[in-house]
Amino acid sequence: MAPPTWATGSAPGTSRWTSPGRSTWHLAEDLGRAAYTVLPRLVPSVIVGALTVGLTMPATAWPYVLGPASIVLGVALSFYCRFAVNVLGFWLLDTRGLRTLYMVVSTFLAGLYVPVALFPGWLGTLAHATPFPSILQVPIDIVSGRLGPVEAAGALGVQCFWVAVACLVGRLLMAAGHHKLVVQGG
Repeated sequence: MAPPTWATGSAPGTSRWTSPGRSTWHLAEDLGRAAYTVLPRLVPSVIVGALTVGLTMPATAWPYVLGPASIVLGVALSFYCRFAVNVLGFWLLDTRGLRTLYMVVSTFLAGLYVPVALFPGWLGTLAHATPFPSILQVPIDIVSGRLGPVEAAGALGVQCFWVAVACLVGRLLMAAGHHKLVVQGG
């Protein structure tokens, strides 16, 4: 007898939680959430910055072409990193401490509080050895025109690398957690 359709994914032997389509759906939901917040968060900040501190927009077209791709990659990377951290719940009784530690470290190394370019040498090297600058600092550097076209293309390549690594780590952790999971009851 075939298993019920709600219990299986697209490939034999995979559940709906570990099938590629399921995580893709959650990624699409996260991308939609990010797109929805662009208007109320980005536009007022740019207007206030332009009026108060003389913020200027790039004069060339390439930041407007590469910037949206970098932003999408940053959101995808953020999603996959958070996914990997949350999947560790298969092995931990409480993930709040781990999630708090991740939030503090990731936002600092992403450049949320201080731009990564202002970090001392050793801290900048440490930050760039992690995926976190690719979540926030790289999209800002590309959209603002701080990086030239060749540097921006290289930064997009680094972002693609980190997205692939974070996705793979999350999928491996999910597969291992799926094998560990024991559900009580009927």
